[in-house]
Amino acid sequence: MEQKLNIGMSQVDITPPAPVTLLGQFYTRISTHAESPLMASVFAAETQDDALILCTLDLCCVDLAFSNQVRALIRERCPDLPVEKVIFSATHTHTGPVYYEEIKSLHVAARYLPPGIRFKETAEDIPDEVWMPDRCGPYIAERICEAVCVAWARRGPASISPSFGRAVVGHCRRVVYDDDSAKMYGTAETVNFRELEGGNDSGIELMYVFGDQKKPLGALVNVACPSQCVEGERYISSDYWGKARDRVKAQLGDDFVVLGLCGAGGDQSPRDLIRRSANKKRRTDPNMFGLDGA
Repeated sequence: MEQKLNIGMSQVDITPPAPVTLLGQFYTRISTHAESPLMASVFAAETQDDALILCTLDLCCVDLAFSNQVRALIRERCPDLPVEKVIFSATHTHTGPVYYEEIKSLHVAARYLPPGIRFKETAEDIPDEVWMPDRCGPYIAERICEAVCVAWARRGPASISPSFGRAVVGHCRRVVYDDDSAKMYGTAETVNFRELEGGNDSGIELMYVFGDQKKPLGALVNVACPSQCVEGERYISSDYWGKARDRVKAQLGDDFVVLGLCGAGGDQSPRDLIRRSANKKRRTDPNMFGLDGA
């Protein structure tokens, strides 16, 4: 027997309204401004006997503790929503806020220093107006809760249409040399260069969502590459997903929800290491270190 499919979608701005420390590098960065908003994008689907809620976030990562914190908020606000069916994911931008007490990467790396060498952290003064995790975390959690509850409330008769396309976004970021060593973001401009360690996945999986009267509601877009074109900058940015959303909305309207999913891209980065140095001289190739080519 056919079951009716109900779907609701939403997109809510989760950008903190203050400077923040940015997550994703070994050093402390304080945001100067927001280049583009960070979004929580939600797809909520329900049949007669099951449900699925996908929530993708323009953040570096999302862990179980934070996921459960948001689920607890959702349970209070939207008691008919099955919180165990909510799945959170992140686009892995490196220009989003530190919203939880992080284990710093340098602290982990320090465990592997040679004997007799130790890591010493230098103190850095953070201005009072900068939002730290104790303010960022609760704010972002509330906004995500709102996005999920809105999508759930909007669910109605809908249909889906899967599709597929290709766009070269990710490239392997590990360079292999003739001594069999490999280095992340290593230079390929040496006689010792042999190859990139892996390939790339240019496939883009798509699922379009249509509501009543076949009105386009949104699309789920799976790209096997983190959003890290501007990963070292000192501003808040949703990176290439922000630019992609703007272009799609310009064609389909501001209510159209682009739910960006970061696919399996553990060794991928949006820059071509083979042609890195010549990139800015080539007008036909997008800028790998900015958003003008996104």
